[in-house]
Amino acid sequence: QIPSGGTTRFENGEIITVADEPTGNLDSRTGTDVMELFERLHGEGHTIVVVTHDPEIAARAHRRVVLRDGAIESDKPTAARTGETGVST
Repeated sequence: QIPSGGTTRFENGEIITVADEPTGNLDSRTGTDVMELFERLHGEGHTIVVVTHDPEIAARAHRRVVLRDGAIESDKPTAARTGETGVST
């Protein structure tokens, strides 16, 4: 089981970080710094799971999974992965 916030390293070496609303209480500059850190870690092979209600933050992800009432409503790549511009819906 993965905690709702923090980093877990598995026996196979995989690292997963779960961040629940990581920019929610931050000013915009610090929020950008946090997202840039996550992007750098992802580039190094870390799996980052970000839980957010902010469409701008969600658009920076490579994959967007929308949950509603405990079930997956959609699961698709975002503009960050496909190279498109704008916020993915």
